[in-house]
Amino acid sequence: MQGIEVAGRRTTTTWSADSQGAGKDLLSVEEMWISNALGMAPLIKRTDFRWGTDTQQLENIRREEPDASLFLVPPDYRIVDFDPGIPPQ
Repeated sequence: MQGIEVAGRRTTTTWSADSQGAGKDLLSVEEMWISNALGMAPLIKRTDFRWGTDTQQLENIRREEPDASLFLVPPDYRIVDFDPGIPPQ
């Protein structure tokens, strides 16, 4: 998936027509693709008769070092001592 090795699983839950009073069996399906290299799931898809379909997907995955500037303290950063009796400024 996007050049990353993943392992997937699909879980299907069936509710019998008798238990739901729907006249037919109802399904809920969860599909999850997990990457051990990323330590997360790049794709999770749930389809449920109660809520519809929900898809969570990582996009534009890049496995390179982030720009070091992302971790620099901003020049206007300051430490302010907190005193609960004085409103912050």
